[in-house]
Amino acid sequence: MSTEVEPRHVMSATDEAKHKLLSLTVWVLLLCVAIECLSVGLRTHRRVSLDTSRGVDNVLSIRRRADYTQVAIVGNSLVYEGLSERVLRGEMGDRVGVETAGVPGSTYYDWEYGLRALLARGSEPDVIVFGISPSQFLRTPIVTALPVSELWRSRDIYSYYRDWHPNPTTVADLLLEHYSTFFSMRDTLRIYGRKRIYGYESMVHEWGTTGMATDAVV
Repeated sequence: MSTEVEPRHVMSATDEAKHKLLSLTVWVLLLCVAIECLSVGLRTHRRVSLDTSRGVDNVLSIRRRADYTQVAIVGNSLVYEGLSERVLRGEMGDRVGVETAGVPGSTYYDWEYGLRALLARGSEPDVIVFGISPSQFLRTPIVTALPVSELWRSRDIYSYYRDWHPNPTTVADLLLEHYSTFFSMRDTLRIYGRKRIYGYESMVHEWGTTGMATDAVV
C-alpha cells in the first residue's frame, strides 16, 4: 500500500504563503494599533474633546444629596451660549450645584439615548436642563460620533437599531465609533489631513466661489 507524498517544493510554497499571510496580518494589526494610539493622543490634546469628556464625566459624577440640589445642563454647543457655571452657582447659592455637558454638533437623538445612558451609568441629578436647537426636531433621526463614544452604552446602540431600523452600515459605524477613538474622530482627522495638503483650502475656496458665481448667473 503506497502513500502519496506531497512534493517538497509544493509544501515549501504553501508554508511561504502562510508565513506571508501571517506577516501581513501582524503588520495590519500593528498599523491599526498605531492609528488608534495616535487618535487617542490627538484627542487628549484637542480642547473640544477634552471639554466634552470633562463635562460628561462631571455630569456622570453627580450623586443625590438630601441637603444639596444638583442641576445637570446638557445639550449641544448652545448650552455654552451666554451660560456660565460660575455665575449660576453664585446666583443659586451654596446649596445648588451645576454641571454642564455640551457636545458640539450633537442632535436630539444623540441625547434621547444619551440621557438614558447617563442615568443608567449612575448620574443622579435633581434637575435636568436640556438645551438644543428647535430645528433638531424636524431632522431625520441621525446620531453623531461624540455622544456615541462619550455617552452611549452598547445596549443604547441596540435600542437605536430596534427603534429606527437603520441599515447594517450605520449600525457598524455606531459600534466602531463607540469602541474606537479613531472612528469616533475620523471626520476631525480628515479635516486635519486636508489642511496638510498644499493648496487644498484655496482650491476649495476657488471652487466654492466659482459655484456661487455660476448660481448667481443662472
